[in-house]
Amino acid sequence: VTNPGGMSTTAIAAFSVLSATKPSALLLGFAKGSAALSRGEEGQLRAYASELVGGATLHLVAYAQDNVTLAKSRATNVARYVTSIVHGLHVSLTEVTTRASNAVRVTS
Repeated sequence: VTNPGGMSTTAIAAFSVLSATKPSALLLGFAKGSAALSRGEEGQLRAYASELVGGATLHLVAYAQDNVTLAKSRATNVARYVTSIVHGLHVSLTEVTTRASNAVRVTS
């Protein structure tokens, strides 16, 4: 099958897949002692998720000084939010508690 531009529909689909790129890393800041996502962070995650496809792996590194529970809660909240938008993602979580930071780094 050929479209009016002369390319077959198979060639168009292949071009779309081959031209896909990974989104840049995203660093989300959290309020001290909080794991809650702000509206701004949710907006950043929606934009990030729009560049992902099901089956991709999402790598999350969560930081909370001396508090593994808080670090894990931050990563879990980010993972839940993104996987509610893009189904079929694989998620890798890492908690870092030796660094004074209130953030989650997101890469794929």
